[in-house]
Amino acid sequence: MKTSSAGLLALLVGCGPVPTSSRKLETVMQTLKLERSSADGVAVGMDLDGKISTELDDTTCRKPDFTDPNGLPGVDNQLARLLPLIDAAGQGAIDALVQGAINEGTALLLMSVELRGSGGEVKTLRGQDVPLLGADGRILPGQTLVVDRASDLGHTTAVEVEDESRVRVGPFSLDLPIVVFGTLYALRIPDARVVLTLGEDGAIDGLIGGGVPVADVLNMVDTASKMAGVDYVGLFGGSVRETADLFPGPDGDCTALSIAASFHAVQAFTF
Repeated sequence: MKTSSAGLLALLVGCGPVPTSSRKLETVMQTLKLERSSADGVAVGMDLDGKISTELDDTTCRKPDFTDPNGLPGVDNQLARLLPLIDAAGQGAIDALVQGAINEGTALLLMSVELRGSGGEVKTLRGQDVPLLGADGRILPGQTLVVDRASDLGHTTAVEVEDESRVRVGPFSLDLPIVVFGTLYALRIPDARVVLTLGEDGAIDGLIGGGVPVADVLNMVDTASKMAGVDYVGLFGGSVRETADLFPGPDGDCTALSIAASFHAVQAFTF
């Protein structure tokens, strides 16, 4: 029996072959959470720039990276430093506000994952429905929801199937709805990367990482200032600029702010 070069390589390195079967998952995000940091420099996130940055690294505007909970260094998630300040000014944690918007259907996010061999396609759309909630206050799995097919929040064929349960996606452009200062915004992530862990029950646990343009964040803060009559620009504008750590411009200032968000999605049907 002949063995393909890919199969021989898998045997030599002691790994199983990448699955070649097809699989499609239709899900709705049950929870969405912006990841925060702890006092000892630990934060959930991704290594977006392929380096372990320190206070001496000009290419990341001298912003030191975090270490993830498993001890892996190089985590880029500078938004984690700003979240406590935003929570305090907004008189409520962003995560709780986002969760409320999900439960009410205001920020209903549906993710379709179609795998074909070692690749596939991922689409994220917005729902137009009020979901049914369980006793735990979370969206019930297995329900049918109306989806807005024109609301393309992000889609890509940059999909890498690592094994039967782990998939890497991106980079691709993704709009992530969040609630800040009581208003729903689309947080644009031009270079989003997503790691998906697929469950046997059709559920998905995911981690999103990427850089949000500083200009977009400042526009969001300016809009909130005008709506609330509060000088949020004066309160946060400097902090946003100082926390940026990605894509330095000609003047040496970084033009994007690294973020990380985790989510749990459950099986859903759409029409």
